[in-house]
Amino acid sequence: MKKLVIVESPTKAKTISDILKKENAEVIASMGHIRDIPENGVNVDMETFKPKYAISADKKEIVRKMKKELGESDELYLATDEDREGESISWHLKEVLKPSMPVRRMVFHEITPSAIKRAFANTRDIDMNMVSAQESRRVLDRLVGYEISPLLWKTVGDRHLSAGRVQSPALKLIVDREYSRMSFVTSFYNAIKALFETSSGDKIESKLVSVNGRKIVSGKDDFDPDTGKVVNENLVLLDEKKAQRFEEEIRSAGWTVSKVSKREAKTQPPFPFITSTLQQEANSKLHFSSSKTMLVSQHLYEKGFITYMRTDSPSLSEDGENAIRDAVSRKLSSDRLSEAPRKFKSKDENAQNAHEAIRPAIIDGTIKEAQELSLTGDEAKLYGLIYRRSLASQMKDNLREITSLRIASDENCADAFEFAASGYIVVQEGFREIYGSSDEKEEAKRLPDVKEGDALDLAELTSQNMQTQPPRRWSEAALIKEMERLGIGRPSTYATTISSIVSKRYAERQDGVLVPTFTGFVIIKFLSNHLSKFLDYDFTSKMEESLDEIENQKVNEFEYLRDFYLGDGGLKDSLAFVVDDRRAEQRLHLPGVSDKYAIYVGKYGPYVSYSEKSYSIPSNVFPYMMSDERIRKIIDEKENSSRSAAYESVSVDKATGKDIFFNENGKYGPYFFIAGENRSVRLPKGCRKDEFTADEIAKLFAIPFEIGKDENDNPLTMNSGRFGYYVSCNRKNASVKDVHKALSLTADEALQLINKTKQ
Repeated sequence: MKKLVIVESPTKAKTISDILKKENAEVIASMGHIRDIPENGVNVDMETFKPKYAISADKKEIVRKMKKELGESDELYLATDEDREGESISWHLKEVLKPSMPVRRMVFHEITPSAIKRAFANTRDIDMNMVSAQESRRVLDRLVGYEISPLLWKTVGDRHLSAGRVQSPALKLIVDREYSRMSFVTSFYNAIKALFETSSGDKIESKLVSVNGRKIVSGKDDFDPDTGKVVNENLVLLDEKKAQRFEEEIRSAGWTVSKVSKREAKTQPPFPFITSTLQQEANSKLHFSSSKTMLVSQHLYEKGFITYMRTDSPSLSEDGENAIRDAVSRKLSSDRLSEAPRKFKSKDENAQNAHEAIRPAIIDGTIKEAQELSLTGDEAKLYGLIYRRSLASQMKDNLREITSLRIASDENCADAFEFAASGYIVVQEGFREIYGSSDEKEEAKRLPDVKEGDALDLAELTSQNMQTQPPRRWSEAALIKEMERLGIGRPSTYATTISSIVSKRYAERQDGVLVPTFTGFVIIKFLSNHLSKFLDYDFTSKMEESLDEIENQKVNEFEYLRDFYLGDGGLKDSLAFVVDDRRAEQRLHLPGVSDKYAIYVGKYGPYVSYSEKSYSIPSNVFPYMMSDERIRKIIDEKENSSRSAAYESVSVDKATGKDIFFNENGKYGPYFFIAGENRSVRLPKGCRKDEFTADEIAKLFAIPFEIGKDENDNPLTMNSGRFGYYVSCNRKNASVKDVHKALSLTADEALQLINKTKQ
């Protein structure tokens, strides 16, 4: 009997085909989803809340080929991915192909011979609860996107804008963080550090932590970010003057160890990777974007090197657990293993714990290293990260002995000062041997062996000026972690959500962080003013929980979608109360920009309105850069640019590389000017523009410039003043009557003029 196996991709098809070559199986790829909800409208029946599907134009030929293969087969095996999306693809294939023969659903975590053969022999039916959960998400996304987005088009005038069920709350996180940075008030304080010495000459680094029993201000948590003031009046703020006074006292004081405390710190290894933690670590350690991580991991999975990469379960199968522990024993030693196998369960009660964590696939009974698999480049890097994390998960805890010291001033000191020092020794390296904070073995910061009452000498004392920093922008890793904490989206959607925000230019990647654009700001302003419910993190999280419960049959799909759209306070009601005030919605009020300048975001991008004129904001300028000074510069550049457009370019400024133009009808006579600069030079009296070469015109803007040096190495400089051009050297000046001579004067000629003046 001939068997037809359908998977999503050609790579996956080739790998599985090689495994099933003895099973009389033809393996072909559907190239992902074969049908979708058309994009020419909502395309959702508002009575049944069922979507209307159509075969995608680029999949019609693929469908034709699959039907042909199906006609020559006796059984159909649907071997799409094991998640909701994969289940949905299988259902769509069955609906479109309408097979008359038995249909079997193959499910597996990894594409290895043993896993594929086991799945081939143990098939099941399509899980319609998973299909319903996926379809509900699609309908919800379509309702939110296609009902709210047109309001954004109408407000801003740009039909490319969109709102999204997960995208918009994620964008709000990015924009809110930027507002926090822009309104942040920097605070200044001093920190005093001391280096003490024991009687045996050992050094102890410490920091002043209290004076007269009151804690010293030590960081941004001690300040209000909006006012810059200390939040607790009991804290002591060290300004420069107070720090200097304290330093004088500290230098003359005697010192003893007032307290010694020791404790053991135990750190357990991290869980094996799930989708979100893989994206976070790959971003932090490999500098991969979330979308790149998913692309590379997809390749590794389809080639049979790792388990399925879209999972929210950190659990390991018994086979996976045993293979990982065996790999630790082979690579290091069995004494590095935890006493008993570690078991992992998701903290998320809706996680699909039937799935498995992301780990290396078991090949020929073992887990192999990247070089054994001949992996290179990004695939080797990501596989190595997964390999090390997997092995670490079954290793011993990291144990440290932490020592804390308090060092106090003697009774003769006017103020009671207390310094703190801490250090540690590694008792057991444990999992950090293979998976440290920087994937390197840690070095202990050991303190000398001292006891309470020991006298210490002050060896060094320093005071450092400090200032608080605004909250960091979101890196992709940090944003994914925050989205996960708040319950915004699901691991499988994080990468596409961030990619969508960046591709639509609501935010840009800069130096590893996400910086929101003017468009991102105006979208969040509009949604906050009119549809804030759909930005609310709790509302979004509960929406995700409800969608998970549809799969678990705790919530009815139709009832949930109907209430979401038609219920009291639902989407339809919310849309009815949106006020149409386009001009007001387009305006942004940014910290640091006065009301005399109005910033708007319109169809053609952001612009400044001032004195009844509009000035477009350059594409490389972001909201955080805006200030009155910056706006004034933009206006001046635009004015000069528009002014220069009507004039002839006659030269190029050597300092800036900008064009120099000539205006024959200036208010005070003809003049040269530089585009985008507040710099101009009048045409010398009695001269014509065409008398000057391009080089001479450029030199007019370079004045004062150095011609050369005299015999004592003093500079010879060409200048211009009230009475014309002159050369100067060592406080001596000599007039140059002719402008052309002034611009071509040599060092020897300049010296002759200076020497004549001396006579």
